[in-house]
Amino acid sequence: VLVQRAGMNAGDRNALITEFTRDETSILIGLDSMAVGLDVPGPSLSLVVSGRYPYAPRNNPVVNRRSGLLGYDVRDDDAQLKIRQGAGRLIRSGACRGVVLLLDPRSWAIADHEPLARTRKTHDVAEGVAFLRPVS
Repeated sequence: VLVQRAGMNAGDRNALITEFTRDETSILIGLDSMAVGLDVPGPSLSLVVSGRYPYAPRNNPVVNRRSGLLGYDVRDDDAQLKIRQGAGRLIRSGACRGVVLLLDPRSWAIADHEPLARTRKTHDVAEGVAFLRPVS
């Protein structure tokens, strides 16, 4: 199990990614910055687990004003971008495949937006595990 720590310098972060890429059985636990710029093609990266998304508070006047002007909750835009970035870690070539596990129930409806709407979705753990089997 490889863990990215807060304040980790670029050299240590790169060493962590190199080790993760080399060992296909490893697990990498990363901070938000791992969702951007991580390029691990092939079977080393087949599952992205995403926890809680940092939504702005509902009483934020700037967010409420933007939401009112646009007619939807703009907090979803940030979450949708994070989901896309996480899914993008899995799609490095045409041969790549994997599972994005969204633990935050607020993100489930967001995952139905384009381009994620074209992906296969399930709430069944066994189906997700079966999908991963050909990767290993």
